[in-house]
Amino acid sequence: MNYLTHTLAFAVGASIGAAATYILVKKKYEKKASEDIEAMKKHYKNKDEDEVEIEEKEEELSEPEQEPTPIEEYEEVVNNFYTQKYEEEDLKPYIIDEETYHQMYKGYDKVLLTYYEEDGTLADEDYVYDDIDYAIGADNLRLFDSQDVFYIRNPHGGYDAEVKKNPGSYDYDN
Repeated sequence: MNYLTHTLAFAVGASIGAAATYILVKKKYEKKASEDIEAMKKHYKNKDEDEVEIEEKEEELSEPEQEPTPIEEYEEVVNNFYTQKYEEEDLKPYIIDEETYHQMYKGYDKVLLTYYEEDGTLADEDYVYDDIDYAIGADNLRLFDSQDVFYIRNPHGGYDAEVKKNPGSYDYDN
């Protein structure tokens, strides 16, 4: 019986000790957690106030816009020149003479195109051009009223074209 009493006393003592330790540790860490939470609240409250103060000071210190320096004015003029030089309007196909067509112009390929008058098709030997305005400029077709051949430079497409008129149909001729 002595053995049973000792075991029971040990178990009761261990349980009381564990419960006391649990209560003390719980109180200690609840207190520490509350202190940490309060410290963080205070920190972020001060941070928000500091940011507002900084923004107010930045507004006070902001300088009015300064006049551009001569170098900045020069850069703006140059950039505007190149932007205006290569606008879409400048990239539209335009009429050139036969002599200009036969000269080698750096960066431009030579293309032979046929405009089939009956069905309004523009084609070369391999390809049918769906967008006539892009390829040769639809307004330039008026030249066929007075001639059967004209020459076009297409800066956007990178080619010079000899455009011949064919009174027939593309489907019939091919």
